Amino acid sequence: SELYELINTFIVENYYDVKKEEYQNKIDPFYILRDENEDIKKVIDSYNSFIEKKYIDDRINYVLETYNAKEYDCNRLEYFRQKLMQHISDYCKEEFHKLCVNNNFLFPELTSEIDDNKWAWTHHVWDIYRQSMDEEQKKELDSYAKNVISHSTSNIEKYRYEALLKYKPLI
Repeated sequence: SELYELINTFIVENYYDVKKEEYQNKIDPFYILRDENEDIKKVIDSYNSFIEKKYIDDRINYVLETYNAKEYDCNRLEYFRQKLMQHISDYCKEEFHKLCVNNNFLFPELTSEIDDNKWAWTHHVWDIYRQSMDEEQKKELDSYAKNVISHSTSNIEKYRYEALLKYKPLI
């Protein structure tokens, strides 16, 4: 409601910092809810839910900014690997999948020369993406990659997509 939005805004403006870890931006209810006050629980739950989404959105923007600056640092994707391994956030999964699909992270231009950093980054994205997919999504991804392989006239592109499908880096 409006009260929760005001509280969230106030706390974020005075407490939130994307440079901290997600859990450091949340309020730990263990220390506050000793008397089991339901109203306080609702406020904290609302804030923590809001922070989780905000933090995910900020991390996505961080990845996009660095990717657009041609900084292919795999460490910047580790938050998503850890978060998606926990299988507790559908929002994170949905937003990471949108990030990958909307920005062509899964199927970059692989017919021309590609530097080691971008190739490692592409493998890293595929690995994180595939780990968070259900079986149907994996089949769709594999089918698309196999279609690219079967229709490509570039041997290097075929080899690279086959490597992505097998998780073998191109050296």
